[in-house]
Amino acid sequence: MVLNKSVVNIGIWIFLTLLLSYQYSYPFDIFSYGAFLWQTDISLSMWIFNWQLTQLSSGNLEFLFSGNMFFPLENSAVFSVNMLSTAILSLPLFLITGNSELCYNTFNFLSFLLCSFSMFLLARRLKLDISSAIVASLIFSFSEFRLYIHSYLNLTTMQWMPLTLLFLHRYFDEGNKRNLIWASIFYCLQITASAHIGIFFSILLLAFTAVLFSQNPSLNWKTFFRDSAVPVFIALIIATANYYPYWKVAHNLGFERDFDEQIRYGANLEAYLSAAHSYFLGPLTKNFGKSEGFASPRYIAIFLTIFALVAYRVKALPSSYLRKFDLILVITAAVAWLVWKYQTLLVSAILGNLSFTDTWDDRVFQLIYRTPIVFLVLARLSLTGFAISIFKGLRNHKILLPYSIFALLAFIISLGPLIKVNDYELALNPITTILFFIFPGFDSIRAVSRISGLVPLGLAITSGIGFSILRTKIDNRVLKNMTSVLVLALLLFEIYPAKGLNYPHRKRPEVQAEYLWLKETSIAGPVLEWPVHSPFDGNSIYVERSIIHKKPLVNGFGSYEWSGQKKLGGIKDLSTQESLLSLYAFGVRYLLVHRVAGVFPSWAIERMGNFRLIREFKDTRLYVHEKAATQFLPEDFWANFKFSLETKSSSKCYLILKFQSPETYFISKKKKTLTAIWDRGPDLPPQKLKITFYPTLWRHEDIFRLKKITGKECQATDQGSIGIGAVNSKEPPVILDFQSTQ
Repeated sequence: MVLNKSVVNIGIWIFLTLLLSYQYSYPFDIFSYGAFLWQTDISLSMWIFNWQLTQLSSGNLEFLFSGNMFFPLENSAVFSVNMLSTAILSLPLFLITGNSELCYNTFNFLSFLLCSFSMFLLARRLKLDISSAIVASLIFSFSEFRLYIHSYLNLTTMQWMPLTLLFLHRYFDEGNKRNLIWASIFYCLQITASAHIGIFFSILLLAFTAVLFSQNPSLNWKTFFRDSAVPVFIALIIATANYYPYWKVAHNLGFERDFDEQIRYGANLEAYLSAAHSYFLGPLTKNFGKSEGFASPRYIAIFLTIFALVAYRVKALPSSYLRKFDLILVITAAVAWLVWKYQTLLVSAILGNLSFTDTWDDRVFQLIYRTPIVFLVLARLSLTGFAISIFKGLRNHKILLPYSIFALLAFIISLGPLIKVNDYELALNPITTILFFIFPGFDSIRAVSRISGLVPLGLAITSGIGFSILRTKIDNRVLKNMTSVLVLALLLFEIYPAKGLNYPHRKRPEVQAEYLWLKETSIAGPVLEWPVHSPFDGNSIYVERSIIHKKPLVNGFGSYEWSGQKKLGGIKDLSTQESLLSLYAFGVRYLLVHRVAGVFPSWAIERMGNFRLIREFKDTRLYVHEKAATQFLPEDFWANFKFSLETKSSSKCYLILKFQSPETYFISKKKKTLTAIWDRGPDLPPQKLKITFYPTLWRHEDIFRLKKITGKECQATDQGSIGIGAVNSKEPPVILDFQSTQ
């Protein structure tokens, strides 16, 4: 019996997909077990997944976003991204096995299989032949980015995006609005599987849909809005329900990303040439890997895409404005050179009175004159005959155009607010900058370079088109088959992972006895583990162990670090009165003190205040406080303030409030807002101030800044008095007289 060539190709594809899925997901694959007890950052993903599975299986839907870390805060599970749709889909397996780690590994492994399968379906829907569809599926599912984040289930789950695009195509091709319902379902599965990927995909999907709509002149706006009303409404409801807990926690705790963070974590241009995790190309391209996320979409994908663009280009003449533009470019370059030559003088004269920080003065000024040069050069290149021929060819191709725009837009956004080469800041990136300020949720993302993981989604289709054209241009059957084998071999050469083949990892380290003791004890109470790491990513091991003992954990780890955790991170000696008062405030019942550098700290004696040593394990001493109770901040806490001044220099100071409570420290878990009337005496009008206090550990002499003062006002020995009260309260405010720190 002679097998059909298509059957053979599909068989090879299935074999390669299974093999590569195991290699890429290892050791978080369907065959391995026990890797989490050796992890750090990945522990958070497992903790969130386990928490949501546990709540779903128990029917405790109101606790889906709560969590047991960062006690006594609420909704600590949203300190990082959730994986709700993945947890729901894995619930049957969890109910059968009760093993959340098996569920995590299974769906992490399946994400690679399903990404390959869904991209294959999309490519076939777009009328690519089987060989081209296989190339597209391998490029998307086994990209450099997906190998880099292979253990993060919230990031590897990308299989719903190709299916969303598939049904979007079906709608524009067939006009059946049921396809939009299916597109909405797969879109909701994606955004609830990964908040990061969901936000990135939403941006690209809007642009992608706009392109498809523009390519269908027979479809009018009224029809499209009528057909899309219900699917869009469903998507908005699900997206709002998914993102609201994040917004609520961020609003309560005052969390917000600094604009500079996205600048730091934007991809460098040369990172797109890196193949750091490729077994063969990694050593050759290791100097290019200067981006969190490793952005390279692979060389084969780039080559096949360029081949497709060139193949479809239409002959065109250069723009008639080319000479005039060259003159503008020369004049602009001359002005820029003059600005660079005299930048020190100009910075002082122009930016001296603006509100930029000292570190931003030179930086902003240099971007002001570099940015126009960069974009004028790009505009000049786009006016050449070759570029215009590419644009015209793209415009005529209904598949190549939207996927080229999809990949290009993802690439541009991944660069961050500033375009960089080897960390040298070339120019402002207007697209990412605008998205930071206007697109919901985008400003909460630190590693914006991770949108580079969506570049292969666009390039997978453009590469498939390029591969199909390449095969079409070869008439000789033998040569055509040899070319196909060569391209596939080169692709496998690129995507073969640096970690190579591995055997299933089955050795599981034993759980330490102290955590089994905590699990078995029936008396509930918060747990604190020392050392409290700063930076706090070292606490992830404690978060992981809380899966075992299931008790509230004062330690924590996530995308943000709340103020109370930061203050605990500064404690080096738990035996001091200030340290013990901090622990009493949290209501710590169980205190675990671990060895550091092989020895217990000298202060870890049998009795520390109300903490009594009850067990000593191999590397841990376990203390208990039988009467522990969390000390929450009293409602009239403002009566404990002292009104004073914090002097930074003779012309710069701050009005401050100092918290006075030497006997008891407190914890607040809700944002509190007060109004204050600053009375500066009979000669000056009173000034109304609004004061926001975010959740924190309240210690004696803690300082809260009210207002910045400059100039001669800093030298005044009496700043009057201040009246403080709750917002909209009918009670009279507490009057605090100024107390000099001199």
